[in-house]
Amino acid sequence: MTDLEQVLAAAKKHGAQQAEAFRITHEETPVKFEANRLKELNSRHTSGVALRVIVNGRIGFASSTRPGDVEGLAKAAVETAPLGPEAHFDFPGQTEPAAVDVYDPATEAYAIDDLIQIGQSLIDAVRKAEPDIQCDAHLRKTVGTESLANSNGGQFSYTASALSAGMYGTLIRGTDMLFVGDADASCSPKLDVAQIEQTIIGQLERARETAKARTAEMPVIFTSIGVADALLGPLLMAFNGRLIHQG
Repeated sequence: MTDLEQVLAAAKKHGAQQAEAFRITHEETPVKFEANRLKELNSRHTSGVALRVIVNGRIGFASSTRPGDVEGLAKAAVETAPLGPEAHFDFPGQTEPAAVDVYDPATEAYAIDDLIQIGQSLIDAVRKAEPDIQCDAHLRKTVGTESLANSNGGQFSYTASALSAGMYGTLIRGTDMLFVGDADASCSPKLDVAQIEQTIIGQLERARETAKARTAEMPVIFTSIGVADALLGPLLMAFNGRLIHQG
């Protein structure tokens, strides 16, 4: 019996009519530069198990970072059910998931020294174009496995990899502050570092000359990025099911 099957069996023993167990394991290696210098370098391991149950038509939930505490997890999930929302669904049976390739072994083997080199090269290139800029760079390698099983026979598991790089700079001239930055991410090590560099340098070049605006009501033009920044946040909040349920 797998660990998820043990969790499901414990949930049934404690009174759940249906149960769904979820396990996640992540290995993460972040590299952080601050004020043009390497600031942080470490590795993190994250693992945990979550359990969702349906007891007398209501949903209970609990999670734990102690995989061996099966009984405690099951008991906690069942105890929350009387206070949970009504369940107007059943957990699905076994179905064939869509084949989406989100794992590249080359990402898992990617050396941390290469992440450091990418961050330093980005900072050096941007500071060559603007020596006074203060740069922060964030690079990250993540590999994780997620598995799900439920009491109706549904099972699903996948492993994903991710590599990301981003750099953000601040340029202060008197009372003026300019913020520039760009980022890229991929499941494979095919990061477009050159595009990040070119985008940031282009932002600096376009900001060298600014127009003087008079005080008045004026039309505002939003670029596609501006529309996303201004509207997506409120829209995502408006479409959030929990917020809608709470009125």
